[in-house]
Amino acid sequence: MSPTVYYEVNGEPVPATECDWVLIAPCGCECGWSLARYSKNEDEAFTRSAAERKRDKKLGYKVIVKRHRDICTDDCTHDPKWGVAPRPQPDGHTWAAKHEGRVLHLVPIVIEKDSSSAYQREPISSRCGRADARTWSTTWFRTKGLVECTACEVEAKRMLAEAGTSS
Repeated sequence: MSPTVYYEVNGEPVPATECDWVLIAPCGCECGWSLARYSKNEDEAFTRSAAERKRDKKLGYKVIVKRHRDICTDDCTHDPKWGVAPRPQPDGHTWAAKHEGRVLHLVPIVIEKDSSSAYQREPISSRCGRADARTWSTTWFRTKGLVECTACEVEAKRMLAEAGTSS
């Protein structure tokens, strides 16, 4: 017989087979669940990069252990949803990554349709000025797990304020 792993839930031991890791959004709503029996800790519970975990913690997300039966699966009704403002995106710009990029940068939209193979004659610079490339991609498999460039985010907010809009 294999040993049973227990977690403390509300002051009492509960077998991992009866628990889930729960991702709590800044608004207090439960926005993600993962079976506790398949992961030893909160970092293993959700497929997020270290940069995503750091950003999420800064935004106010937290991970707790709960019993399966106590999980709330209701959709978030807060505004903004999950208590997090949407990524700032000025008109005529998009968040994109270089082919092997590690962060998302705000770049001007210069092509009609996104394509990771859209080649530009001249490199396109990000709004922060720290990155330039002939190819930028917004496709999910190129951008998943990447966090926004802080300088580009500041620039996006400045541009929106200047334009008199919020997103």
